Amino acid sequence: MYVSWFVLPQIKKYDVLAARWNTSNSSDYFYGTQVCDSNTMFSDYYLTTTPNVKSENYGLGVTMNLHDSAQTQIDLSYGIEDSNSFGNVVYGTYQHARNSNITMNGSLSYTFSSSGLGGVLYYSNSTIRNYYDGMQGIVMYYQDATN
Repeated sequence: MYVSWFVLPQIKKYDVLAARWNTSNSSDYFYGTQVCDSNTMFSDYYLTTTPNVKSENYGLGVTMNLHDSAQTQIDLSYGIEDSNSFGNVVYGTYQHARNSNITMNGSLSYTFSSSGLGGVLYYSNSTIRNYYDGMQGIVMYYQDATN
């Protein structure tokens, strides 16, 4: 998944990129990046061991605190790889924090569920859930080339 902000948001807090799948599997490899202002290059890199990454058998999400100092552009990316199958459907979402009261812990207080934001992130706390924009998610279909 890739997100590019060409018009910077007024609120730059704990945004979440995440994916959910239906086959129990954890990711062998995950990366996330945040790159701001291509000429200045504020860069952050995230791996599965980073504290703001939540990894479970049915999903993986990363919280990125958008750089306040970004002036022209913010690019976010998310990728997962695995030697085993995630199934034939993967659901993805990007949720932008629209309230500056969100905290890192609050941003990570989700479970992976089809009834959650973007069909991926379920926040049982309605206050925290309402801190996010509720953007619609995406669906990626996979078909095995041998079938």
